[in-house]
Amino acid sequence: MIININKNIINKGDKKIYLFHNPKKLLNRYFFSDNKFIKIGIRREIVIGIPKLIIKLIFFKLNIFRILEKFPRNSNIRQKIINIYSLALLTNGIKKYSNSILIIGDYQDALNMAVLQLSYFFEKSEFWIINQGSGSIERKIKFKYPKNVSKVFFPYSNESIYENNLLLKASSKNSGIKFLNIDTTLNIEISNNLNKLAIFQGYDKRKKLYPFYIFFIIKEIYLITFIKEFSFFDKIDFFLHPRLKYLSIFNFINSNKLISFKVLNPNAKYKYNFIISYSPTINSSLKKNIKNSENYLSEVGLNFNKKNIMKSLKKFLS
Repeated sequence: MIININKNIINKGDKKIYLFHNPKKLLNRYFFSDNKFIKIGIRREIVIGIPKLIIKLIFFKLNIFRILEKFPRNSNIRQKIINIYSLALLTNGIKKYSNSILIIGDYQDALNMAVLQLSYFFEKSEFWIINQGSGSIERKIKFKYPKNVSKVFFPYSNESIYENNLLLKASSKNSGIKFLNIDTTLNIEISNNLNKLAIFQGYDKRKKLYPFYIFFIIKEIYLITFIKEFSFFDKIDFFLHPRLKYLSIFNFINSNKLISFKVLNPNAKYKYNFIISYSPTINSSLKKNIKNSENYLSEVGLNFNKKNIMKSLKKFLS
């Protein structure tokens, strides 16, 4: 799905627009399709910059320490890694991007934050932030963004009243930042003429997927395939989180052939009688009539497990 945000782009004359691609973040792939955006690989820029950084540390140590003084001085390991990434970007000649528009993904990712920290040096540059989803939207709105950040985008259905109100309030309180929606309304319908169930998998975003939490998720998915109540349906589409699409291997080792493991195709049309969603991004991208339907249940990602799905099924089948 290509999501058009050109209506939110103000003509900046000769200003170039750079999209800093982060391989860890998925949603950026959906947004930009034309040649107005110059794609830059963050990881590649850092890898090229690290050898140059080492040379400067040997011969120009004082200059590096002066740059570090402008970065946050948190003692945690994550911040130290972010600072190293930022230094590598700077030493790779990233100043050529000054006086431009720099687009990054979710600031919570270390690679994206490394780019955002460059705002301390580029006063004439603008930064746009494209959030991967609408999860933790309240916290992301309250984040203290650098003054160079002019636009913050959140993907969700334009029919979603809650998110729309949040962005309107945020924009009114922050004169320098526009909080904007990119419409990601999904082509999913509720139909009483079918006997199909959709489950959108989520997970507890407070925990790191790897290396341990992923084993819990795999265990729960395996147990879910044995839920007896699934026999009441003609088909169950189990939508995996895009970061876990490799778990579609369950299609080959799953004994319950009613269940199909897949990743949502935003270009496709879907119809179901019942929907259970553990994904805040999916929940905020559904049409209003689905959210108001008795055949739709939304849950937070941390509740994703066999026991909770069984509880939801009982509501549908009672």
